[in-house]
Amino acid sequence: DKVAERGLVIESIGGSTNLLDDALRARFIKLMQAGQKIGAPAITTGSGGRSDDDESFKRVVQVINELTHVARDTGVRISIKPHVRSAVYNTETALRFMNEVDNEWVGINYDASHIWRTPQREDPIESLKTLTPYIVTARIRDTLSRELQIGPPETQVPGKGAMPLPDIISALKQVPQLQYVTLEIVGTREFPHAEVMRIIAESKAYLAQYL
Repeated sequence: DKVAERGLVIESIGGSTNLLDDALRARFIKLMQAGQKIGAPAITTGSGGRSDDDESFKRVVQVINELTHVARDTGVRISIKPHVRSAVYNTETALRFMNEVDNEWVGINYDASHIWRTPQREDPIESLKTLTPYIVTARIRDTLSRELQIGPPETQVPGKGAMPLPDIISALKQVPQLQYVTLEIVGTREFPHAEVMRIIAESKAYLAQYL
């Protein structure tokens, strides 16, 4: 296995898309099938839909339940991130969602930076503790603002925002089924390679303090 030979693991596939769109959902299914071939245990995405819209929420649940057979057939679990502006976006909607789907094949991708930015300004640590039984994958980054729009890459670097990351990391360590937490910083696509490597190095140095 070339991945293992290099000391790496496949934690999940990032499949962020709008699952309510038929064409994009078909592509998502192909990603799940690809995940089976490379041994990915999960695929992560937001729920899609709109926040605080009951019909949208019900449609999301319907679509995820329709995809459950694909998860079962491929062995790739669907990991839904509570995401700002989406149908599943905070602790309450995540709990409701998990009560309406198959917990064996659908779980939560926990990203405290989205919980931090909910209109309710939730406590990400309390949220994490509440959602612990359902968490199958997790992401970590920082953010300076509690506005819905995530800030620039520089303030996403762990330690350069306002989030209580040491406490969040401590809480993540208490999730028994969680083996890995993935650093996710967005907005660097056009950055020079050296700048990306600097961000990675700074992030690793900060996170290493709490491993």
